Amino acid sequence: VEGKPLFFTSFFSPDVKVHLGRAENARDFTLRNTGSVLYPPFDQTRAEELGEWDEQVVEISGGSSWRTALVDIVFSGLGWMAITGCGEAKLRIARPSGVGVFTREPLMPFEVEEGVSTFTGSRAVNRKKLKKRRRIRKPIKR
Repeated sequence: VEGKPLFFTSFFSPDVKVHLGRAENARDFTLRNTGSVLYPPFDQTRAEELGEWDEQVVEISGGSSWRTALVDIVFSGLGWMAITGCGEAKLRIARPSGVGVFTREPLMPFEVEEGVSTFTGSRAVNRKKLKKRRRIRKPIKR
C-alpha cells in the first residue's frame, strides 16, 4: 500500500504459486489465471468453492539492515514470507476467507543471505548456489 521497497523471501511448498501484484485486481486476476499462473486451486470450479477473498493491511516497521529479515508474515496452512528492509511499510494482503494471516519474529532471519533466488518466468534460480556448484564441478587440470 505504501512505504519503502521491501525484499520478500517466500517459504511455501513448490506446489503453491505466490504472485505479488496490485490488490485492486486480485479477484479478476485469480479468476483469469486459476490453474495456469496460479495454483492451487487447479480449476475454476475449485476456485469458486473457495468463496470470497478477504483483504488485510499489515503494518511493518523497524529493520536496520538488508541482511536480516525484520518480520515473517504467516499464511496459516500455506507457509510464510520473510520481509527484509528498512523503515516502515503497509502491505495489503488478499487471501481466501478462512486463511489466517499474522506476523511473528523471523524464524530464519538470515536466509536472505543464502536463499535468494530470482524467478525467471518458468523456475526460480539461486545464483549463489549455482556458483558454488560450478566451482565444485570444475575439473582438476593436470
